[in-house]
Amino acid sequence: MSPLGVFTAGIALTAVPPSNPEESTPNPATRKAMEELEQGKGKRFDSAEELFEDLGI
Repeated sequence: MSPLGVFTAGIALTAVPPSNPEESTPNPATRKAMEELEQGKGKRFDSAEELFEDLGI
């Protein structure tokens, strides 16, 4: 998964839930990121510094 995919997946999993989650449907990019994480393809970082280093920023 690209660094952007890791970042996007993290946002998808940590974003504030909508007021009515039953009406919320993830878009295709979010669904793909969620599926990758469920398959164990995501990256984990012990700190924000490690994440930023991986992203090259």
